[in-house]
Amino acid sequence: MRSNYLKWLILTVLTLVAATAIINWAVDPFRYYHAPWIDIGYSENQRYQNAGLVRTEDYDTVLIGTSHTEHFLSADLGRSLGGRALNLSMSGSSIVEQSRLAEAVIRAGKARRILWEINYPSFSTGERPSAVADFPQWLYRPDAETPFRYLVSWDTLKESLAAVGGRRAGALDELHRWDREFDFGEDRVLANWDYMQTRWNDELRGVWRLQSTPLEQVPVLFRKYVGALVERHPDVQFDLLLLPTSRLDYVNDFQIDVDRFDKRMALRGEVARLLRSRSQVRAWDFQLIRPMTEELSRYKDLEHFDLETARSIITRIGEAAEPARADDIDRGTETLRVWVGHWARNLCERAPARCQAYLREALPAP
Repeated sequence: MRSNYLKWLILTVLTLVAATAIINWAVDPFRYYHAPWIDIGYSENQRYQNAGLVRTEDYDTVLIGTSHTEHFLSADLGRSLGGRALNLSMSGSSIVEQSRLAEAVIRAGKARRILWEINYPSFSTGERPSAVADFPQWLYRPDAETPFRYLVSWDTLKESLAAVGGRRAGALDELHRWDREFDFGEDRVLANWDYMQTRWNDELRGVWRLQSTPLEQVPVLFRKYVGALVERHPDVQFDLLLLPTSRLDYVNDFQIDVDRFDKRMALRGEVARLLRSRSQVRAWDFQLIRPMTEELSRYKDLEHFDLETARSIITRIGEAAEPARADDIDRGTETLRVWVGHWARNLCERAPARCQAYLREALPAP
């Protein structure tokens, strides 16, 4: 009797495992193994969904970035740049995650061009995984375990059931757009600045210094996760994007830690260095376009700009205007240092209540 029970139990488990694997393969909720046979929509889990899009979507250009580029529409990119573009932005993504994604794109053999947002927050956690969400390395660097972890998975099954139940987003370009969910304007930016003033105290700064990437490690990370990848793939064009942020975001660097701004500038230096050594690299520097930086009406907070600004950026790239040269970036870095000092001192003079003592002491000399 006991033997029959064990046989029945084993058979039941094997049947459930097999059924789960068959359903997950047939539905393939993240489009990892094949394009869908019915309309299943898209998952809101960017890190899992992007792993599948890389393998099964039709594209020749991709955009890799963070929440700063989530609202760059693939349709706009395709019209301006020509061809078939795919936005693979991941909110809060680290440089490690982005590099793994770029590797997967190149391995898929479809992309001739990769647009890549280069921004310090992606480097700020070093080589640690993103604190924002789980990143499935096994989908981006598949091995013998990948089919089992994907197909024999309760989490995948839940996504499969949601997909066939019509409970997922239907349009990829609409999936992670946040620009229609927020108000933009100077009052919103100043409100965010006031929040940052109360948030950043000595205790939080101490935690930040312990956890953030040291200044000397920023170039090391860039060369390992961006530069080395570029050098291994001379047949792929890399467009490195130095995107705008508000003038108050730069000033906020000094409110957080004295060397945070220097870390941003170190990345600009690394982009310039890579430009000098690799012919398939182009850089687009929007950080010196004053309206994009100084007009707070474009922003919903210190750093996220509106759709109009995003489209202006895409258009400028698509018009094949002269990309930034290495010397231009180096000169621009020195210009930014002057501008940021001016913006910070102007804020402290005109609105002393919005300028805490730490900021005043951290400001560079005029």
